[in-house]
Amino acid sequence: MAKKKGTRNKQSGVPHKEAMLRMNFLYQAAYTAIGNSDSLTTSRYYISTMKTISKRLVIRIDPSIKRTICKRCNTLLIPGKTSSSRLRSMNASVSLSIDMSA
Repeated sequence: MAKKKGTRNKQSGVPHKEAMLRMNFLYQAAYTAIGNSDSLTTSRYYISTMKTISKRLVIRIDPSIKRTICKRCNTLLIPGKTSSSRLRSMNASVSLSIDMSA
């Protein structure tokens, strides 16, 4: 007998969707923890857990999210709260420096 056309075994959606949702939740929780109660330790824990999930399942974190996380201490870089940024002009070029205040 011939195979039926509509019975192919497809994977629906994105692989590791539950892990992606969990990582998104952890990022939002870390951002909220800094914004509401200034709890850096809780925020760092959430970010380190998010990085652990991405490493374990080999999931890439979006570059726009990576730019907001410190590589050494896992702190969210929020200008005015956890980081300060300065613009310096050097011979007609502008450089941006971020100093950690936490």
